[in-house]
Amino acid sequence: MEEVKPATPPGSRSAIWVSGVSKTYRTSGGGEVEALKSVTFAVAEGEFVSIVGRSGCGKSTLLKIISGLLPPSGGDVEVFGDAVDSPLGSIGFAFQNPLLMPWRNVLQNVLLPAELVHKSPDEYRQRALELMSRAGLSGFEGMRPKELSGGMQQRVAIARALLLDPKILLMDEPFGSLDELTREEMSGELLRLIQAIRKTVIFITHSVPEAVLLSDRVVVLSPRPATVSLDLKIDLPRPRSMAARNDPRYEDYCRAIRESLGLLKPPTGPDAAQ
Repeated sequence: MEEVKPATPPGSRSAIWVSGVSKTYRTSGGGEVEALKSVTFAVAEGEFVSIVGRSGCGKSTLLKIISGLLPPSGGDVEVFGDAVDSPLGSIGFAFQNPLLMPWRNVLQNVLLPAELVHKSPDEYRQRALELMSRAGLSGFEGMRPKELSGGMQQRVAIARALLLDPKILLMDEPFGSLDELTREEMSGELLRLIQAIRKTVIFITHSVPEAVLLSDRVVVLSPRPATVSLDLKIDLPRPRSMAARNDPRYEDYCRAIRESLGLLKPPTGPDAAQ
């Protein structure tokens, strides 16, 4: 098991560089709430990094800062070597709520990003159909969101996020509202999809097993003000499947993350060093 050492300035293969990022909010009563404090880590191109932490620790705030939707109070973010100071067009988003337009069918929802950048949907129709096929949506093109299960709606949202072929995909608890069985199914589908298209991904989740299964690295944030308490390399082979959960290292990684979150006490006594 390998904990990643503190990040160094990114090289040519780095996709994202988060350096000393802090964020402080002002409250309506005139006080201040420090959400993030000196958060530093790097993400290599093509890497899948999960961010886990307790509720309210600032995970979503950090994602908004990386995307350029929210300015930091301190520190810097770079994406492919360029400073982030405004919303980036090279990033795709998937959220806990699929945010599908109910009056559009599935194909029209997937094609929406093309319209938002004033491109002809016809230019992207074939790519949309290919993404939908990879996401298990073939045959559902003409259905409305209300006719789909929660898991199917999330498949649509993920296909939509990938339509414009973004270099980076940011996912904020996309499976958080799903039941456990559907969530497990969607984790397997996402695993296959991301390995096929090789995107740089930052994935926020409350599920430790989900983070270990999907990720190349897991970054654990401390309670607010959030700092990086653990940056753990997940050394499980790729291409990866759900069978990775049978690897003895899988439970070791889950245990290390839970210890960092304060959910387990670290081992003590003569067996601790083994």
